[in-house]
Amino acid sequence: MRTNKLELFLAKTNLTFENKIDLLSKVFFKEQRKLNHPIELDPKRFSALITNSNFQLNGFFDEIFNAISPKYRNFQTRENDKKSAVGFCYLLAGARNKFANELKIEIGLYLLASGCSCSAIDTLANLGISACYKTIDDYKKKIAKEHPSKIFNYFINYVSILIIYYILIIFYINII
Repeated sequence: MRTNKLELFLAKTNLTFENKIDLLSKVFFKEQRKLNHPIELDPKRFSALITNSNFQLNGFFDEIFNAISPKYRNFQTRENDKKSAVGFCYLLAGARNKFANELKIEIGLYLLASGCSCSAIDTLANLGISACYKTIDDYKKKIAKEHPSKIFNYFINYVSILIIYYILIIFYINII
């Protein structure tokens, strides 16, 4: 047990900020691209996610949060700062690895749906805030292509069960 604590301490102290961002981007790549998990925006679950994915990131979210949120701020402001720290972590990791970009795609989809122009989206992409317009358009086409099969599967899995349940209720009522 003592060895594990020592290993954790040594692993954490030997990592530079650059190393931690690299590890973070690898965690997000695995979560988003290999496991197809959605982005996690809740600060507590986010912190647990990165720590559980790589023990060397234990306490890293708190470091980021403390760096951007002075302790003199009130409780509610600090709670909002935690949400900002989550977004900041996603943006930092996305700058390190272009495939860890789920938050940037979500932001881009929102901008596109809000009527933002292609050039405005690309400008925000150059700033590292959004994915570029082409990536967002490709993602939108992918969603549109997958939508019919998702609807079909939903009906197969849920609506057919409701129909069977309805038939059983009708049958039961007719027996009584």
